[in-house]
Amino acid sequence: MINVVVTYFTDRHQIKSIIVDGHANSGTYGNDLICAAVSAIITGGANALIDDKKEDNFEIVLKEGHASIIYNDKYSYLNDDGVKLATMLIMLKTIQESNPRFIKITEKH
Repeated sequence: MINVVVTYFTDRHQIKSIIVDGHANSGTYGNDLICAAVSAIITGGANALIDDKKEDNFEIVLKEGHASIIYNDKYSYLNDDGVKLATMLIMLKTIQESNPRFIKITEKH
């Protein structure tokens, strides 16, 4: 199962981090569509966040079975960053709705 943990800033409803761990195991290795979809969302989202030359705003780790996107508190939280993170979460929730056996999302406020 893929476990996604989304953490919000305590003083506002903005995403601070998205951590993804595990494998869906919904198909054979290399042909797992759930894993492929989650990987595409996370990788594309990470690329969108660093595309604006703001790579220091986030600590981003992408590797097999684990991904983390964590906001760096030393920088100003930009509205478009929040939109990108929220869009990633909506896409992940869409996958969860149709595949609840393979992905679980936990939100921490």
